[in-house]
Amino acid sequence: MIDCETRKIVPASNNPYIALSYVWGQISSPSSSSLEFLPEDLPHTIEDSITVTLRLGLRYLWIDRFCINQQLQEEVTQQVEKMDLIYQNAQVTIIACAGEDPTYGLPGIGYRKRHPQACENVGKHLMVSALRDPREFIENSTWSTRAWTYQEALLSKRRLVFTDQQVYYECHGMYCCEAMDFPLLDLHTKDQQKFKKDVCRGEGIGVFPKGVGRSPWEVVERIEEYSRLGLNLTNPTDILKGILGILNAFERSTFNIHHYEGVPLLPSCPKTVEFPSDNWTSIKGFFSGLCWTSERPSLRRVGFPSWSWTGWNAPVEWGFGNYRWPYIRVDNNVEVGVELADGRILDLEVFYRLQDTPKSALVSTNFIHISAWTSPLRILRRKSRHPPDEYRAKIKLEDGGYIYWSFKSTTNIPFLPNQLATGIYLTHEASAVDKVKFTPVGPALMVVGQVGGITERIGFGWVDQFHYVEFDKRGDPVDREGLIAVDPDYLPPFRLVKSWQRIRLG
Repeated sequence: MIDCETRKIVPASNNPYIALSYVWGQISSPSSSSLEFLPEDLPHTIEDSITVTLRLGLRYLWIDRFCINQQLQEEVTQQVEKMDLIYQNAQVTIIACAGEDPTYGLPGIGYRKRHPQACENVGKHLMVSALRDPREFIENSTWSTRAWTYQEALLSKRRLVFTDQQVYYECHGMYCCEAMDFPLLDLHTKDQQKFKKDVCRGEGIGVFPKGVGRSPWEVVERIEEYSRLGLNLTNPTDILKGILGILNAFERSTFNIHHYEGVPLLPSCPKTVEFPSDNWTSIKGFFSGLCWTSERPSLRRVGFPSWSWTGWNAPVEWGFGNYRWPYIRVDNNVEVGVELADGRILDLEVFYRLQDTPKSALVSTNFIHISAWTSPLRILRRKSRHPPDEYRAKIKLEDGGYIYWSFKSTTNIPFLPNQLATGIYLTHEASAVDKVKFTPVGPALMVVGQVGGITERIGFGWVDQFHYVEFDKRGDPVDREGLIAVDPDYLPPFRLVKSWQRIRLG
């Protein structure tokens, strides 16, 4: 922590503190590996944050630039994994929303003046501008485009945002700004902990989400949002570090959602009345977590696995939304093994149990070993040259027929005509045709192929009525007249030629 009275960097304690969220910019980190006191010449944003801390009656301030030894990679790694605790436990987080680096300062605190508030005398009245909605400044700021600051805002329980015009405050229960004089006492509940329901009409208020999420599914939404910001990382190898705080918060919460290399192990969704409870496991949750698709083909991120969204330089989204989650099923007996640096292969569940033991020294690689149903496919041609980049593939059916199936490419490396690939069955969508027999439709296939002698993910897609055309063994199109094309419940099942395989995937 920074002791703002002595300007000395001291060990963390149980004393209340403030955290700072700001844009690093191009300012270099301290060169000394063991700072005891702050440098005399500080960037304006840092100096102003010290002033704000003292004016709020607090003494301690946490700033990553000085409170993490940037010269020791081991310490950086340890502290990055604790970002959820650091920001969640801060009394308030100062958000430096103005400017593009820490030299800008906090408007209205130090040398940086705020934009003047327009006013005009009209007759006997003084007309004063109410100022722009602070949400516009926040949403259009450089700060809001940074991957690192994304989790800092979500993890904070109270936020004091400095813009060029005014200061904006928001917590999980209320918000206010300088330009509007709210009757805050009247708007709050009796315990003064939050706004009354009729004030916010029972919905979310303000700019920021209330914590990392209120449902298990929101871990997916957080990854989707972050993946767009991750494109702006100065160091692409920070793609996982920049969201570890959020992922750890989901793991430490009552949801207890683990992840492996950024892929969430989704829990079983609360079942509807029509659908019976499924024998869900963390392995099945991992298979569901693999059902992401990139919004456009991209280059690989060096150092990350192809099966994880972290391995690709593109925004991602999941192949099914929250509304489809209750209907997702995964085949029984699927397995996932984690390949360790010493050559051992551990079941994913065993790997997590051993990781939690003291003095665990398990070093994993980017390889996993998946055991699941697979279907061979032949890539025919490129269907679309515009995002999302789609290819058409041929998959044989057990009755001698076949389908032409369209899937999204993950990689921007073009496929060759008649290139062979494999579709790994990840999930199915349950179909309740007669409300008794639950026939799986789909499935969702992760397309994998050989890249430089290694099997890697190259695409993803659902085998549903929107993405295939069926032909019988004579090569004639199968007439689907009379089917309701928008509801997979009415999709008659067909059986793809498949086999059970164990695949080493990097």
